[in-house]
Amino acid sequence: MKEVIWISRHRLLVENHLILRNAFGEYCVVEVNERMDANRLKEIVEELGRDRVYVVVLPTHLIKVLLDLGVEVYRFITKDVEGRNLPVGLERIVDLEIERVV
Repeated sequence: MKEVIWISRHRLLVENHLILRNAFGEYCVVEVNERMDANRLKEIVEELGRDRVYVVVLPTHLIKVLLDLGVEVYRFITKDVEGRNLPVGLERIVDLEIERVV
């Protein structure tokens, strides 16, 4: 059974669960619904482990922290449907390069 760590201030919708089941088969979810910074994110990975799947709604710099920690990072692909932002797919973030300009 795949263990999914959901990090977002939002709860998972039924549509999210359908996509997760389609992607991973049988799974269980640990929801982390709190504001996040890099230190807290590192604590969560240390507590919950690097061998789990992290599905996130996070700013780019925090996604980079997860990638640097060596975890699998995913995010939902969404589409505007009648004013609602609904999930329609899932994508894995395999690399992220950030270059500071100023």
